[in-house]
Amino acid sequence: MILRDTRSLPIALCREIGASVCDVLAAAHAAGIIHRDIKPDNVFLHDGGNGEVVKVVDFGIAKLLDVKPEEVIEAATQMGSVIGTPPYMAPERLMGKAYDERSDIYSLGVLLYLMMSGELPFAAANASLGEMVKLHLTQKPRELNGDVPPEIAGMVMSAIAMEPERRPALKDIAATLRQVV
Repeated sequence: MILRDTRSLPIALCREIGASVCDVLAAAHAAGIIHRDIKPDNVFLHDGGNGEVVKVVDFGIAKLLDVKPEEVIEAATQMGSVIGTPPYMAPERLMGKAYDERSDIYSLGVLLYLMMSGELPFAAANASLGEMVKLHLTQKPRELNGDVPPEIAGMVMSAIAMEPERRPALKDIAATLRQVV
């Protein structure tokens, strides 16, 4: 992954990758599917012959929107595992509450934050699962650095809002990423 080789990515590349991920998630959500594990390891750049193509992979833990969240939580509890990658999981998922496609928006916001800044929005070096959950539920995320255009920084910070209803829609995130120069 390109993020393993560099601390952060150029804003133009972040915009291209982010807008493409928005398109994939919008299509999945329209089909009634929540990805539930948006993170760097599940976003690939592929040489499509006419340039790089962004691919979102690993829908292995995806959830159908018509399945009741308590059924998924109960199954996960019975298996004794967390479904997803905690540093990218939305607060409502970490707390075992009902969630919807806005949890993918939160994960996308964390991914964008990482691509633009080279770090996660919450201070969490070597944090345990419990500490990671606590950070996501109690700590305000660090602001993005000054190299990120203010419109994009504001959109990313809105995407990682604790309250799902405060997160922007995918179409608005994609539009901001495509419009800001």
